[in-house]
Amino acid sequence: MTCSVRDSAGNLGDNTFAVTVEDTTAPSLTVSSSRTATATSANGAAVTYTPPTATDTVSGTVAAGCDRASGSTFPLGPTTVTCTAEDEAGNIGTESFTVTVTAAWSNVLQPVNADGSSLFKLGSTVPTKFQLTGASAGISHLSAHLYLQRIGSGATGTVLEAISTSSATTGNLFRYDATSGQYVFNLSTKTLSGGTYQLRVDLGDGANRTVNISLK
Repeated sequence: MTCSVRDSAGNLGDNTFAVTVEDTTAPSLTVSSSRTATATSANGAAVTYTPPTATDTVSGTVAAGCDRASGSTFPLGPTTVTCTAEDEAGNIGTESFTVTVTAAWSNVLQPVNADGSSLFKLGSTVPTKFQLTGASAGISHLSAHLYLQRIGSGATGTVLEAISTSSATTGNLFRYDATSGQYVFNLSTKTLSGGTYQLRVDLGDGANRTVNISLK
């Protein structure tokens, strides 16, 4: 750009400078809303979503993509999907959403009452069982774990359950029983003390599944 000025004697002076117009604004993306799905295998579930779109104030409509393709298999638990778009000036816009895959289950089965009212004889074995249901019903090799926490010294359970003669399970991994279609963990209470305990069943999907039992 050139600027000039003339004085009263008619002398003309001028100078120039450069103006550079830069695009520093990243594209704006529209992405899918967060969604949930039910696991159909131990690997998770195939989940589809609406592809992202992106517009830019200078470049107009630009291509957008995500780091996990629609229709691909998402693992158990929450997965963050990040989508990006780049304009002609190299500005990159990002947006994300979450896909959460959980296993459908029956809740705990007998002899443990789901309402926390079960009372077991201290030293006995507590058969802890559940089934996968719905779209998850066919999964027979899910990695399911049992965790135990004492939450009170008093026994709050009121329903005295029968004594099991099943052998105790070692470790904390449920086994799958193909005959009943159930996941089973035989919890030994021989090394425990009386009181109320919280059992947490972890199916690897981040969902909180707990039930209380009492020992006396």
